[in-house]
Order: sequence, then C-alpha cells, then structure tokens
Amino acid sequence: MLRTAAFLLLFTFFLPALSARADDTAEFIELTAAVSPGTLLFYAKLKHSLTAEMREELHSGLPLTFTFTMELHRNARGGPGELVAEKIFEHIISYDTLTDDYRVRLGEHNNRSKVFTDAVNAEKALNTLSGVPIINVGRLIPNNTYTLRIKAGLYHKSLPPGLESILPFLTWDDRRIDWQTIEFHYQSIKP
Repeated sequence: MLRTAAFLLLFTFFLPALSARADDTAEFIELTAAVSPGTLLFYAKLKHSLTAEMREELHSGLPLTFTFTMELHRNARGGPGELVAEKIFEHIISYDTLTDDYRVRLGEHNNRSKVFTDAVNAEKALNTLSGVPIINVGRLIPNNTYTLRIKAGLYHKSLPPGLESILPFLTWDDRRIDWQTIEFHYQSIKP
C-alpha cells in the first residue's frame, strides 16, 4: 500500500512535466541547401527551441547544449541510398551572471564564439544554422538527387540517481527534433 501511494505521489508530481503543448513543439524551419564555390552549405532556423525551464537554468549559470546531426544521402531508386557525408556539431549558450552577457559557441564554424548583451540576439544566434559546410562539391555526382537529413537534441533531463532503476520508463522534458529532410537535385555548373 505504501509503495502504491509513493508511486502515485511521484507520478502526480511528474505528470505536469510529462505533457507538452503542441503549439510550442521545437522544429526546423527554412531548411535550405546551397552551393558556394567548392562547398555544399546548409541553412536553417530553429523554432520554439527554448522552454521556460531551459531559460531558467541558463540564467542560473548552467550552459545549454544543442547537438545537431546531419546526414547527406545520394538517392537510389526507391529512396535514400548511399550515405555521402555525416556531420555532428553543437551550439552552446551560456550566461555570465557577473557580466550579464551571453556567449554562444558555434561548433560548425570551428567553435567560434559570439558574445551578446541581450537574450533576444543570443537566442537568435543559438537558433540559426548559417552556412554549415557539409561536403566539398567535388564529391557530389552531377545529375543526381540528394537527401539532406537533420535532427537535434536540445535538452535532456534525467531522473535523480536511484530513481532510474525504480522508474526506468520515465523521462521528461526531452526536447528534441526528429529527422527533417530536404531533397535537391545537384547539377554541376561548368564555367
């Protein structure tokens, strides 16, 4: 009886954190692939990436890490085929409570850091994938169709130590974006 009561108490306590509103589901928008001289580049923006809890943790001094995974496939008949390129990188935002500024580190650009004095511009930088280099275009085969897939892990909160073994099925506030894809036809332009 005591175990049942304890379980119900824990379940009731964690239930609000388990539900997520559909209108603030994190997603990629404006996905674009473009060719610059010699390199295939990727552009996108994140929408609804931060929750109130994430902002609260950030302002208490804990950095937030977004992990992005990208795959480029050369399509075969009937769907994606050969994996041509894979890229994993991070965006990390931190808040310095002493200087009252934000630092955003962009892993796709050799961990270049930008410092912001306001949250709006810092979040904009955190949520923008701008000119992510994917592959040298010399490795692409002209007149082929390619699929570029991207997913992101934005936030993972785990149970306190000891509770994982009691409630192994329970995780909450995982904030991630499942695979989103764009397809494009690559055609070499000869000068």
